[in-house]
Amino acid sequence: MQENALHGWKMDTKPGSETRHMRMTGYPAKIKSISWSAKGKWLASSGAPAAIVWPFQAKDGPMGKAPLELGTRANIMVTQVACHPTDEIAAIGYADGMILAVRFADAKEVLLRRPGKGAITAMAWNRNGKQLAFGSEAGDCGVVDITA
Repeated sequence: MQENALHGWKMDTKPGSETRHMRMTGYPAKIKSISWSAKGKWLASSGAPAAIVWPFQAKDGPMGKAPLELGTRANIMVTQVACHPTDEIAAIGYADGMILAVRFADAKEVLLRRPGKGAITAMAWNRNGKQLAFGSEAGDCGVVDITA
């Protein structure tokens, strides 16, 4: 989008009925990263000083519902999000290079990486969710192993 918002349209409507336009607004910056939770109940997004996580459990998606705001940090912007492949957890990468893992149910946070030299620009979980690969705009990269 050219604006600081997400838009979605419900396409599986019956013939003759209107499609529903879902507007998810209020972001202070452009959304550059989105990630669906394992069962498609949540959509995590960047573009704010917290990961904005929209609920998609109901048939109308996020319409009329407030999002979760996870991993809020004063005025450090979230640059990347990556939902865990099996659990309702998101890895959140920030403009200062820090990475947190945050649980949707209670917003409990775990520090995965201290601030680095540049913004987190890429993150991906391995298939079983035991490792998180990341990269930053400064060229830093690595794998966080959470098996211990």
